[in-house]
Amino acid sequence: MFRRLIPAIAVLALAAPALAADKVDFKKLKGTWEREVNENKISFEFKDEKKMICLLKPAGADNAIEFTCEYSVDKDGKLSGEIKSVDKKGSDAQVPEAGTKFAFKIEVGDKKFTVSDAEVPEGAKGLVEGEYSKK
Repeated sequence: MFRRLIPAIAVLALAAPALAADKVDFKKLKGTWEREVNENKISFEFKDEKKMICLLKPAGADNAIEFTCEYSVDKDGKLSGEIKSVDKKGSDAQVPEAGTKFAFKIEVGDKKFTVSDAEVPEGAKGLVEGEYSKK
C-alpha cells in the first residue's frame, strides 16, 4: 500500500506548482488599470483579492460614476463579480445597478491588463473589452 502512495504523492507534488502557476497573480493585478474609448474613461482599481472599484467617466462628464464590486478570479483567468453599490455622483446616465453580475477573461502583464470575452450589460462590451495600462 505504501508503495502505491509514493507515486501518487510525487504526482501531486509536481502538479501543485503547475496548478498554482495557472492562477492570476494578485500582486500583478493589484492597483489601478485604465483605458479611454471615444473620450469615455474606465478604470479598475483592485483593492484586494475580493474587492475592486470601477470608475466610469462618460465623455464630457465632470465626475466619474463609481461601482464598488466583489469579484473572484478562477484558475483560467475568468474574473466573475457582482456590483455591490453604485454612486452616480449626480449623473443621469443609465448604468447597471447594484446586484448586476458580470464576467470576463483577463490577462495580466507588468504594464498591460487585457479584458476579453466580456459578459456584461448590453452596450458595455465595447467599452470594457480591450487593453488597459497600469496607472
